[in-house]
Amino acid sequence: MTIDTTTEDCGAAFTEYTPTPGGTPYQQLAFLRIHDRAVEALLAGQHDATQLGLDGHKAHAHAVDAVLAAVGPAYAAAAINRVATDLIEKVNEDTFVALDSIAATLDLDVVEDLDGSNGTGDDGPIIRVFRRADGWLFGGSQTAEPCTSNHHREQDGRPACTADAVWKVVEDHGMHLTIGFWCDEDFPAEHRHLAEGL
Repeated sequence: MTIDTTTEDCGAAFTEYTPTPGGTPYQQLAFLRIHDRAVEALLAGQHDATQLGLDGHKAHAHAVDAVLAAVGPAYAAAAINRVATDLIEKVNEDTFVALDSIAATLDLDVVEDLDGSNGTGDDGPIIRVFRRADGWLFGGSQTAEPCTSNHHREQDGRPACTADAVWKVVEDHGMHLTIGFWCDEDFPAEHRHLAEGL
């Protein structure tokens, strides 16, 4: 017996299951959410590597391992969620529920987001705040990151900040990141609600 597995029978073309910044709205949002997972994991992995005293190749490998561990389930969840949606009229209810359950188990947040629970991804950058009590270091070196406020201080004719830059603010705009380092005094007011409990 020959089984016809044409695109018409199986749903969307296989390329449509791949998250990408330039595809369908689903692909773009999936890309943003998986990219968000990767950025968060990279920062956490770099921080962990520093805490463990790793440097050089070992530090990079530790961060990459963290990224792969984070994006694998998110990528699989996005793909399975799309498959379930495309095949909703081609499989029985039990199969559909099972696919949805597998996707949610892999990454519930991503699945809920792709199903529209958390907006469209066009609501501005995703902002994350991190705190390091003894200040952040430049590129894993022993050189302290300067406070981002120094740029504004210079423009205003004020002296440079000499306090430790204990706050890191990461703004994920999807296709690029902006990262700022701030002391307690100059930490932007609009981000303070994100810092509660840190």
